[in-house]
Amino acid sequence: LEATAHPYPVVVAIATLAGLVAGGLMQGVGLLLSAPLDRMRTVLMTQDTQPRVRSGAVPRYTGIQACFARIQREQGPRRFFDGTRARALRHALGLCINEGLPTLLELPPFLARGVL
Repeated sequence: LEATAHPYPVVVAIATLAGLVAGGLMQGVGLLLSAPLDRMRTVLMTQDTQPRVRSGAVPRYTGIQACFARIQREQGPRRFFDGTRARALRHALGLCINEGLPTLLELPPFLARGVL
């Protein structure tokens, strides 16, 4: 079978661009929705590295609920989104590499999945 060109290549290009924009927006929404959970996970995992926690001057977090309440009370709701820009940049670069590499190497996308 011989490949034929699409009769409306501009329509294909616009549809592809619209799909990329929609995918990027959904990734951004997902990052924003999961940012507070990621922040609490990071705080809980790294609390033992803080000298004030190790010395007993600041009590340890006892769980997710206590962590959420204490961050909300002591630092304010904006602190749940600390590190979101760096996380978004990391995800965007990974997406570019995983989705752009097949085009660069002219491979079918399913062969290059999971590169990063």
